[in-house]
Amino acid sequence: MHEKNKSQETLLIVQDITELRTKEKELMMKSVVIKEIHHRVKNNLQTVASLIRLQMRNGMPVENRSAFEETLNRIYSISSVYEIILTKEDADDDDVNIINLTRKICSTMVLNEYNLKVDLIIEPNNNKIITTSKKAVSMALIINELIQNSLKHAFQGKEEGIIDVEFIVDHDFVELHVSDNGVGMKNPQTSLGTEIIHNLVTNDLNGEFLYVPREVGTHAVISFPVGAEVETFDE
Repeated sequence: MHEKNKSQETLLIVQDITELRTKEKELMMKSVVIKEIHHRVKNNLQTVASLIRLQMRNGMPVENRSAFEETLNRIYSISSVYEIILTKEDADDDDVNIINLTRKICSTMVLNEYNLKVDLIIEPNNNKIITTSKKAVSMALIINELIQNSLKHAFQGKEEGIIDVEFIVDHDFVELHVSDNGVGMKNPQTSLGTEIIHNLVTNDLNGEFLYVPREVGTHAVISFPVGAEVETFDE
């Protein structure tokens, strides 16, 4: 372009964005597929739970009912992970907030205990703990077993009780404390629940599981390291 006593130059860039659009389309399709997989997993878990409930309604012996209810709680705790993931707009984001997951699992379990009044206290201590869906499933089962153990054993002969769930971040480790004011246990016995907790903590979280002696009630502690799949933030 030329003007009087002046000259201007225009640079025209032509770019083929076909490959870029193709990649965008592939990413969009991938997100749709991931979200569909999460939906299917959640729906399949609900189907299994429905089948178990159907079995429970059809002449199940009373002595077997408790075991089936515990299995249902385990299924619901896993399902809670996918329910949280599916609320996100970004289908590729499968990270889970452990504090929110704990609230979801605990409130459901306590509401199912119709003959027991439980004050459930969750103390995040201003911590935000984010982990991958895989480790979130492990955490969901661990939390479920710890709360389930308290509900099942801690308040025998009582009509009410307190369960306290506390998260502490100590340097490069996360600690989950679950305590109650129940009858306590002098000699912790090995059970299916404690085996599940021990295996998940050791193999999936690379952490430790122990009971802390106390005069009243029971106090369980889970500790595991912060890493690429477990991140902590101040909230």
